[in-house]
Amino acid sequence: MKNNCSPTHIAHILICVLCAAMVLTTFVSWVMATAGLDVASLLTAEALRWMFVRQDMGLTTTRGHCVLMLVWLIGGIMRVLRGIPGSRDFLHRQAQQPNSRTAAGWGGATFVVLLTLLALLIFPANAPLKSVVGLVWPSPYMLVQLRVLVFITLVALAVYGLVRGTLRDLGDFLSVFYYGFARLAPWLLVWILTELYISILNYVFG
Repeated sequence: MKNNCSPTHIAHILICVLCAAMVLTTFVSWVMATAGLDVASLLTAEALRWMFVRQDMGLTTTRGHCVLMLVWLIGGIMRVLRGIPGSRDFLHRQAQQPNSRTAAGWGGATFVVLLTLLALLIFPANAPLKSVVGLVWPSPYMLVQLRVLVFITLVALAVYGLVRGTLRDLGDFLSVFYYGFARLAPWLLVWILTELYISILNYVFG
């Protein structure tokens, strides 16, 4: 029997609700603007131009980048743990597996090596990822550093999974880097539509 309370099903319901709310808001804004109230109608050329300006839907904002990086990281963790029976009790079972320490060692060593390489791009005097005035923070490269740090963590997780046996081939290895987007795609759409709807409300009533 299909579970109607699954996270994916809830996300589908929210997507429908948000889309319906946008359509309703469009109609209500037109009616209120026609009645002479101080609101902006969405059925105007100006509103259409505004919608095209907002086509990024928050993806290019700092908050958007952080959300995408979080999904990227959580997805990698989910993929590596997926092949471990009883992964909810992961820390307890981790110590009981004969190859778990070896896998953790390889994953940890990979993380340290790659993190050291990242540090060499950030902290030395003439490091390329410093700001023009030589500061580590604030720096226009902070988001780049965040992306690279998440990528390093995912590579270390993938190495752990290969040694641990939860990842068995190149396809499994690569899936670590997109698993979160595949599994959480409905919720990403919920977030994008929510960002857009909040912007619409600000435009109409702001």
